[in-house]
Amino acid sequence: MTATTTIIRPDVSPAKVSRPVSIALRGPSTTANAHAATKYDIQEHSRPPLPQPFDNIPKLLAHLVTWLCWLCYFQYRFVDTASSNQHHGVKDWFNWMLFVSELVLLLPDLHTAIELTMSLLPGSGRPSRPLLRLVGDAAPMVHVLITCCGEDIRVIMDTAAAAAAQEYPLSRLKVFLLDDAKDAGLRSAVDAFNSDKAVRLRFQRIIYHARDKVPSRPHYYKAGNLHEGLKITAEDPEGSEYFAALDADMIPERDWLARTVPHLIRDGELAMAGPPQIAYNVPVTDPLSQDSNVFAKVTEPVHDKFNAYQCSGSGYVMRRSALDDIGGWPLVNVGDDIVCSYLLTGAGWKCAFIEDQLQFGEAPGSLHSYVSQRVRWSNGSLLVAKRFKFFLPLGESRRQPIARAFAVLHALKPYMAPLTLATFVVVPAIFLSIALSTDAAASMDRNNIRGVFALLWSASQVSRHLIYGPLGTRNMINMMRNRYWTLPCMYHLGTLGGRPRQPADYPTDTAYCAIRSIFVDASHLSFKVTGVYKSPANERSATHRQPLPWRMLSPLMLFHQGLLLVPTIGFVAWICHAYDTRRLDGGEHYLYTGLTLRLVDMVFAASVPVQYMLFPPTVPEREALLTADKDGLRYAKSKRWVKRDGGVVTRILVDLLVILYLDWM
Repeated sequence: MTATTTIIRPDVSPAKVSRPVSIALRGPSTTANAHAATKYDIQEHSRPPLPQPFDNIPKLLAHLVTWLCWLCYFQYRFVDTASSNQHHGVKDWFNWMLFVSELVLLLPDLHTAIELTMSLLPGSGRPSRPLLRLVGDAAPMVHVLITCCGEDIRVIMDTAAAAAAQEYPLSRLKVFLLDDAKDAGLRSAVDAFNSDKAVRLRFQRIIYHARDKVPSRPHYYKAGNLHEGLKITAEDPEGSEYFAALDADMIPERDWLARTVPHLIRDGELAMAGPPQIAYNVPVTDPLSQDSNVFAKVTEPVHDKFNAYQCSGSGYVMRRSALDDIGGWPLVNVGDDIVCSYLLTGAGWKCAFIEDQLQFGEAPGSLHSYVSQRVRWSNGSLLVAKRFKFFLPLGESRRQPIARAFAVLHALKPYMAPLTLATFVVVPAIFLSIALSTDAAASMDRNNIRGVFALLWSASQVSRHLIYGPLGTRNMINMMRNRYWTLPCMYHLGTLGGRPRQPADYPTDTAYCAIRSIFVDASHLSFKVTGVYKSPANERSATHRQPLPWRMLSPLMLFHQGLLLVPTIGFVAWICHAYDTRRLDGGEHYLYTGLTLRLVDMVFAASVPVQYMLFPPTVPEREALLTADKDGLRYAKSKRWVKRDGGVVTRILVDLLVILYLDWM
């Protein structure tokens, strides 16, 4: 099938309302607002609401029918499995293990379905946040903190220059570049900017700072760098009510602050407001599912309605009094942004997701760097789960019940992964064992199961396409496959075992890591800066790409090839077994149609990194993806979400062939 690509263009009505706003701090902190009488001119633009998961009857009906079919299907599966196991032999154990495996493989879908269902609870009807803009010379003081540690100087300076060129009153803005690598070349670049563009174009000067790190003391990587920056900026005589943070590669739009700060001005209970992160270097087909449009357009808006938004680590603006209320920026090696979000909401503050597209940066430029990023994210999730005790103690925070439920789901997610990965081996192994066995199973009534499964499959397809289809069917498929092939990334605990680990090591990090994280000090997990990771394969470079044998024989790819081989052998053996037993009354293959389709999902998902490395996409060099404005500042050329379509017909046809072959022929 030929994939099609469509650009989603933001649609903002020109109608707007401008009115002065008086500040009144209403948050949990009792600190007096220093400028309560100040009036700011804030323009409000009407914004078309984002599509909601259940904003029409067909979406809701398909979702409810899917839930009902799940319950009926597994009830029939349990009854049939129990009734067929009468001899207590090895095959009886196989049947029960397959039943449990099918439940385990449902966990990722169940996790998503529960989150979507929670959006139906009271409070979900709150309208989307308006598009605001602060205009005029009256503005609160903001300190912008840019953290870096060894990234390319051009990358850092593009971000710093864009921060210094904000459409924000010059006297109400200060930009601090926090260099954890103490790069003399970067300091020289800052000095050159301050003596040239800052003077000639009347931009804000960039204040360079590099902290001293004592070797014998923990320095907490990015969190420690940001903590140090907050400490030195707090000593600034002018002070600041707000601070903002940027990653080294995230280039902000000129109106980033003007469109984010007003949300905190209007709501004194709001501790933080942050826009989505958009990558401008994602391949056209996005095989690794690096485009976050599904997360930013479906998941985050739902979280925001219930004050369950998690800080993304860049582009956010935060109220200093709120941070002081929780004891300052958390000092942890990984996941500090998420930890801070949970501390704020636990203290009774609110965190807001802003739908505006205001920052554009780089996604990991290779499979190896993407794996490194996913490892760091997983480490952060493990740390959050342990630090907050899975959010189960009810008296330890002022978190709202629905927000707590979202937090519990987030804390449990990394612990679902070991079970799911185990099924990659268990299910194919059992299918292969049954296929090689000469024993026939007891006869079962297939009518109930095949009927309810046909309805379940149909309802699931309809529900999935109604909710995610508007964002692109190819995006939906890439996202679903990503949940499987990235599972090994969930089993990596950095330096807990000694030396710093590399992405190629993660095949040796098995499920014990998730269990081990409960007992070790998760605050000492290692941090790997994605922006400085150099891919050994250079697979996306048209000129520096390594030869095919080199790419396919790396330890990382050998592991993924093995991960693909296991479910493929199990699927082929099971299909052959179904053909051989078709003439027997005791053939039990129809009982496992749902599990067979999960096995097909495994095959397709496990093939993603293999296909990616066999036929790697070519991405232009960074300079070709940026464009300079009239002042010589460089911004991303592509500033819109990409809707990717294609692939869904092929996937549905494969499912239908399997269903017909096992159930109806």
